[in-house]
Amino acid sequence: DTTFLLQFSESMDVASLIATNFSFSSGIAVENVTLQDAFGYEVMVEISAPYTAGILHSLTLNSIRDCAGNALSNNSFEFAKGRMPLAYELIITEIMAKPTPSEGLPEVEYVEILNTSSDIISLENVVLADLVGSSRLKDQILSPGEYLVLAPNSGADQLPGSMGLFNWPNLN
Repeated sequence: DTTFLLQFSESMDVASLIATNFSFSSGIAVENVTLQDAFGYEVMVEISAPYTAGILHSLTLNSIRDCAGNALSNNSFEFAKGRMPLAYELIITEIMAKPTPSEGLPEVEYVEILNTSSDIISLENVVLADLVGSSRLKDQILSPGEYLVLAPNSGADQLPGSMGLFNWPNLN
C-alpha cells in the first residue's frame, strides 16, 4: 500500500518524472520516483505511509511532459481501496427467489446489496451463504450508498452490472 506503478501511453520526458511533480491528497508525501524503463513509459511512485482504506484519494501530476514537451492534459486521478464492512454496513435490500412468472423481468434469481456506510467498502472476503454452501464475492469496491446485484453466473449476463457468483445459494 505504499507503491504505485504508473503507466503512460507514450514516452515521457524523464527529467519531469521527479518526486516534487507528484502529489497525493491527505498529506501523503512522495518518497521516491523510480523509472521502470529508459523511456519513461512506467514509473514506480513510493509514498511515505500507507493510504487510508475506505476513502477516496487523489494523485495529481504537475509539470509532467511527454518527450515532445507537451504537458499532460488530465493530471489528476482518483483512487480508493475499500475497507472491510462492519456489521450492518452491507445489507440485503432485495431478494428475487424463484422469478417465475417473471412479470417482465429476467427469469434469474438475484440478491441486491447496499453499502449503508459513509466509507468505500471492499467485497473481498465477503461471503453469501445458506445452510449448505457459500460463495465468496469477487474483489470489488462499493461506494457509500451504492447498490450491487448478485446473481448466479448462469444468469448474470441478463442483469447488466451484476456480479456473477459460481456457487449460488438456495434462496428459500
